[in-house]
Amino acid sequence: MGLTINSFASLSLEPPLVLWSLVNHSPNLSVFRDCGYFTISILGCDHQELALRFANPRVENKFQDISVQETPEGIPSIGGAIATLVCANRQ
Repeated sequence: MGLTINSFASLSLEPPLVLWSLVNHSPNLSVFRDCGYFTISILGCDHQELALRFANPRVENKFQDISVQETPEGIPSIGGAIATLVCANRQ
């Protein structure tokens, strides 16, 4: 499961905190609300098609045929991303 977000902000460097928003009626809400960890893959301008793919709700398997790496925490991240943030879910 994955999605494209455009409401991302850095809140703090110490402790490192980020903020992003998800609409309350999103089918992804319960997954992110209940998970322990998730990743944020920061994509470059050459990844525009990939970002659009993850933004499209009609694409069922968004990770099909793309390079995926597993973080030490066991969370998938997009291979070739400019950066990957492994985030602990602290509500």
